[in-house]
Amino acid sequence: MAFSLIKRLPFILTIFIVLLFSSNVVLAFASNKSAVQMKGQEVDALLKWKDSLDEPTNCLLCSWNFVHHNSTSSDLKADINTSPCQWVGITCDESGHVIHIDLSFSGLGGTLQFFNFSSFPNLISLDLSHNFLHGSIPPHISNLSKLMYLDLAVNNFSGNVPSEIGLMASLRCLLVHYNQIAGSLPWTIGMLKSLDVFVFSYNNLTGPIPASIGNLIELRALNLRYNKLSGSIPREIGKLRSLSAAFLSHNKLTGRLPASIGNLGKLTILHLHDNRLSGLIPMEIGMLISLKELVLTNNSLTGPIPATLGNLKNLTSLYIVNNKLTGFIPKELESLKCLRELCLHSNSLQGPIPTSIGNLSILEFLDLGFNKLSGFIPPEVLLLKSLNWIGLNDNGLTGSIPASVANLGSIEFLYLYHNHLSGTIPLELGKLQSLIELDLSTNNLSGPIPASIRNLSNLTLLYLHNNMLSGSIPSTIGNLTKLTELELSINHFSG
Repeated sequence: MAFSLIKRLPFILTIFIVLLFSSNVVLAFASNKSAVQMKGQEVDALLKWKDSLDEPTNCLLCSWNFVHHNSTSSDLKADINTSPCQWVGITCDESGHVIHIDLSFSGLGGTLQFFNFSSFPNLISLDLSHNFLHGSIPPHISNLSKLMYLDLAVNNFSGNVPSEIGLMASLRCLLVHYNQIAGSLPWTIGMLKSLDVFVFSYNNLTGPIPASIGNLIELRALNLRYNKLSGSIPREIGKLRSLSAAFLSHNKLTGRLPASIGNLGKLTILHLHDNRLSGLIPMEIGMLISLKELVLTNNSLTGPIPATLGNLKNLTSLYIVNNKLTGFIPKELESLKCLRELCLHSNSLQGPIPTSIGNLSILEFLDLGFNKLSGFIPPEVLLLKSLNWIGLNDNGLTGSIPASVANLGSIEFLYLYHNHLSGTIPLELGKLQSLIELDLSTNNLSGPIPASIRNLSNLTLLYLHNNMLSGSIPSTIGNLTKLTELELSINHFSG
């Protein structure tokens, strides 16, 4: 018996191999058939969506077409010819599945209501930006389970943000700016834990920023500016330790700036201007050692400028305009050696202009106007040779204009009006040949207009009114051929 079985073994092995091969062929065919069916779904979905779009203004989607073959389902070659991989805006993987759709700047009009998202299980990126698409963002967009990049920016989308968007767990970049999206941000946004870039600016979003935003620990860029968001900035924002840029300006945010913001050690840009924030600027803001731009303009912030701002060694722009700040300008600002723009006007700051500002050697823009500053103009400030704008107007400054003003060789705009400055206009002003606008009005300046004023050949505006200037108006003022505004009234001129 055993011998008989051994004798028949080659035959049995042959049968086994034949069966195994046949099985593999069946599996392979079934797999190929499944793949072809999936590709067919992608083609059908794209063509149905194309047919739903408005009449095209161009022929960019003319390639989205194919000739049906009279073939059986086993005719793989014929079915593969229906692949959309050669169509404009479509990219496929090695298996022929659609993984990228880029139809940006294509003049498309219509909606997404007839886009069958479930037909694209392998889609990684979808870019429909800069078109004329409208309607709402469909909830079933969440069927794009592998999508990492979604760009719907610069369209006419409206409606609310679907809460189902939180199901797109692979999403890393979400761009929906310049649309008409309304309603509040759903708490499900916090489920997008892989999100790296989140931009919903220039929409009509209302309601608060959800506290769940603190779950987006991978987030590097947050842009919600130009909406109608209200409520306070959630303290959970301090959990976004990877955040590099935060744009929350031009909303209706209220309350205090949370101290937890000091945890954002990688933050380089913080724009909170044009809101309704109140209370003190937290001293923890000095912990943002990577910060380069800080803009808190047009709020209702009170109290002093925290001395801890001196820790922000990388800061290039500091704007805290039109708030209710009080106290002195902290001398610690002298540590901001990278600062190019310092703008603190329209507050209630008092005391002298700190001479330490003279240490900001690359400062280009200095505006301290509309405060309650007093004392002399520090000569040290007039040694900043990179300055092209100085605004010290509407304060209580006294003394004369220092002759060292001649060091400001790059100055283009010099505003010293509405102070209590006295003495004569220094001859050295004539060396500022880059000057475009000069306003010394409403002071106590006396003596003649210096003849050297004729050297200011680029001057377009000259305001010297409401002083005690005397003597004759120099005829050489006629050399200022670019001058469009000249105001000399309320003085003691003769001749």
